Amino acid sequence: MEFPIEDADYPEVGDEGVFFVKCRPQDADILDIVCSESRVFIGYPPWRRGAEYDPANMASCVVDLGAAGEDWKGQTSPHRAMTTNRRFAQCVTRGWIVAIPRPGKSKCWLAEIADEFELIDDPPWRTQYLDLRRELGLPCSDEASHVGDVVQSWRFTNPVPVPFCRIPRWITYQLQSRQTIGMVKSFPDLGLDAYRALRPFRSEEHTSE
Repeated sequence: MEFPIEDADYPEVGDEGVFFVKCRPQDADILDIVCSESRVFIGYPPWRRGAEYDPANMASCVVDLGAAGEDWKGQTSPHRAMTTNRRFAQCVTRGWIVAIPRPGKSKCWLAEIADEFELIDDPPWRTQYLDLRRELGLPCSDEASHVGDVVQSWRFTNPVPVPFCRIPRWITYQLQSRQTIGMVKSFPDLGLDAYRALRPFRSEEHTSE
């Protein structure tokens, strides 16, 4: 069965929702940082026009997508992904389920969003992330470009690794899209609800690695 997935599927404000974040900024798998910091990160930071990069004060050089009244037009080089990220930043709220898929590990980490979207001013994992890129043989000379990928985030609670084979196929189909962030859609006409399908896993123990 094919399910229609559109790039323009944006989240709606509500208490129950499911979205996925790949957490692979510029080819780096940061799952260990995600789990140790209990945060998911989105890339494509909207840099403030004319501002200088300051790793100890990222709010001075990156527009906060979640803040009401922020000067959205004050960013440089608008990108479609930034508009998508802004929509998620303003809609995703506490209680939503976030999925972090890792098909290569045959697992998907599921967690519950604990707080509103947050722009981290002075990320303590900055050096760890840059070191990881070096270990992986990935470029890291443009520090601002890379640190900007790990400051826009949501905090979550209790990530649960769930075997891919246990997740309904109509959901895993969506998790394997090319998007770096996206909604996991429900199909009410077919009686399929993503939140209710994944919520039971949050109360189970899947601790095998």
